[in-house]
Amino acid sequence: PSGYQRINPQEVRIGDIAIWLGKVYGHMAVVVRRDGNEIVVAQAWGDDNGVDGRVNLTQTTIYDPDGFIRPL
Repeated sequence: PSGYQRINPQEVRIGDIAIWLGKVYGHMAVVVRRDGNEIVVAQAWGDDNGVDGRVNLTQTTIYDPDGFIRPL
């Protein structure tokens, strides 16, 4: 989108936005930690998943999201 640039997974840094496309709805999370190929993202889920919308931290790899963007 305008005002953002796509980021190669190897160039991801804290503050970048991880994106998952999904089949119906997508999902976004903010990268809060990186250690090599491992990242931790802060994300919130709505009530559809039985979660009350609180922010949680999830560890994954730079290869799990469908892409990353960074504000210009």
